[in-house]
Order: sequence, then structure tokens, then C-alpha cells
Amino acid sequence: AQYKEVKGKHKPKQFTEGEEFLFAGRAYPLEIVPGSKAKITLTADGKLRITEKCLDAPKHYIEWFYKQFAKKHINERTSEIAETFGYKYTSIKINSAKTRWGSCSMRGNLNFSWRLIIMPPDMIDYVIVHELVHLEIKDHSIRFYARMNELMPDHKRREKWLKENSGMTNI
Repeated sequence: AQYKEVKGKHKPKQFTEGEEFLFAGRAYPLEIVPGSKAKITLTADGKLRITEKCLDAPKHYIEWFYKQFAKKHINERTSEIAETFGYKYTSIKINSAKTRWGSCSMRGNLNFSWRLIIMPPDMIDYVIVHELVHLEIKDHSIRFYARMNELMPDHKRREKWLKENSGMTNI
């Protein structure tokens, strides 16, 4: 219910020229250019450029692009943070979860929603740290939150912000 309420505050994308799309918390206005092949890029001048072909199924193409972007960024960032805090994980997978930012399996596999890549970097880091701590502590006990306090003293602020802004992942 909370997810639906927050999601309802953010309107689905229309895929029109100038409409803004977020990547790692930064807004990129949409630029539509001629082209019979589907192509999407983030330009050096800060735009999300898509070809007209992408307008055949814009949600599909944009989601695909987010997923590729998420795979690269979240893998790199998880590796950096894990090394900093001394965590070892088995693998990372990017999924399409809508109501869960991340999860950690008993075997040490980390899963992250590609939607996380829309959020600002400090929120991405929060989810990564949260899942890394689950490698050590499998539940949300007092011990878990004590560890979160050690590694990320402002984790409560970040968690609250994510809950309040989760609807911004609407596409």
C-alpha cells in the first residue's frame, strides 16, 4: 500500500522531447533524434539521446538502458564498498523488482533492482551497504542496525528518504 501511495505521486513518463530521466540522481532531458535503429546514449552535454526507433516501444528500450547502466555501476560500486568494509560476496544480479531495492541470499548472492540506478549515489550506497551487512547478519535485529550504525551512521535518514521517494522510479 505504501509503495502504491508513493508511486502515485509520480506520473509515468510520456517520452517527449525535454522530459527528464534520472540516472544516479542526476536529471537528463530526453533528446529524440532521427534513426531507424534503436540507440540510446547519455551525451557528454548531459542529455539522454534516443533515436526515433525507440519510440516504437520507449519503455522497453529505456528500461533496457537502465538495466545496462545499473549492471555496470552497481557492480563497480558494490565491489568498492565491499573491499572498503571487508565483505566478500558470491555474485551480483540485477533484477526488475518493483518493491524491493535489494536482497541477499544465504549463499552470499546479492540482488539489486535496476530501478536503484535512478536514485542519488548516497541512496545507492545505502542499499549496497544494507545488503553487504546481511552477508554477516541475516536478519533486521538490533545487532544488524548496530552494524549499520557503525558503517553508515546516517542510514536511518537514507532509508526514510528512499521510502518517501520510491515513486520516482516510474517509467
